[in-house]
Amino acid sequence: MTNELTAVTTAQAWGFFQVFLRLIALFAVAPVFGSREVPVPVRIGLALVLSLAVYPLVSQSVAPVPTDMFLLLAAALRETVIGLLMGAIVSLLFSAAVMAGDLMDIQMGFGMAAIFNPALGAQTAMMGQFMQRYSVVVFLLVNGHHLLLNGVVTSFTALPAASFTLSADALRLAGDLATTILVAGLRIAAPAVATLLIVDVALALVSRAAPQINVFVLGMQVKVVIGLIVFMAALGLITTVLQTYLTGATGEALGALRAFRGQ
Repeated sequence: MTNELTAVTTAQAWGFFQVFLRLIALFAVAPVFGSREVPVPVRIGLALVLSLAVYPLVSQSVAPVPTDMFLLLAAALRETVIGLLMGAIVSLLFSAAVMAGDLMDIQMGFGMAAIFNPALGAQTAMMGQFMQRYSVVVFLLVNGHHLLLNGVVTSFTALPAASFTLSADALRLAGDLATTILVAGLRIAAPAVATLLIVDVALALVSRAAPQINVFVLGMQVKVVIGLIVFMAALGLITTVLQTYLTGATGEALGALRAFRGQ
């Protein structure tokens, strides 16, 4: 009876540890949870609490206890990689909003006034900063954090650690993901960037017609004002595009995980 109780306890502890590894790896890079502004102890504590809640839901999908130390380390590494992969894919979709902000900064002339963004750990100009923060707000408003946690539960069925492998579908994933991010960024930035391109053409014609006008100085002020007006007018459309991509971010991550599942 004692040996049986010990075996059950070992299996449960190993299953809980697998869930914790996948969650803590996800929280290391995922948006909102993985922000540099969230202290590491908070992430670890949240991962522990959520692991307690998630484990009963996935206890039938976790891998059995490995038979030796090498297999245990390999299984732990696979769980960590799966968590990092899922969080990174969702985080990369957020980068489309930052890319759109950077495109607008370049066109509006804000690129020369970049400041440090603690959430990204890099220099970002004004519109890039705003789009990064705004995308987080939209993500929370559409309950993206709930979808992400639900995706963690689903991921144990979509990609058990034992079936993690590279395949042709997985190798094509990088190109498809890069295309999705590029298209999303262009769709978000399109209203402001397209308008400012027209403004550039108009300023070039003014410079040609009236060379005595200092178009460089005038253009900087005009492009900032028109760019902000167009951006505010198109904010509803931008929000709709963000909602579409951020709501589907977890689905994109789960679809990517299935590409790594060996058949």
